[in-house]
Amino acid sequence: MWDEPYDVALFFPNHVTLKRMSELLTELYDSLIFVDYATLEFEEDGLYCEAKSHHANTEEIVDEIGNGDVIVDWDTMSDWEVAEEDD
Repeated sequence: MWDEPYDVALFFPNHVTLKRMSELLTELYDSLIFVDYATLEFEEDGLYCEAKSHHANTEEIVDEIGNGDVIVDWDTMSDWEVAEEDD
């Protein structure tokens, strides 16, 4: 586990029900992955958001929790990296 949290982008596909979303958010929180609710972005294919994680193995934890219902969004995180390099 890391001392300082880092940003991670998450994606919830559009097949995820509200009940399942609630379960996922609770499990993420219990695993010290904190969703920033102010960043929730609803799109046709699902819901995107940002989170803070305290784990070096965040993707493994998300995969285990989500079972395909929540995914680390590497495309968005790559876009963040490019934006930081441009600054």
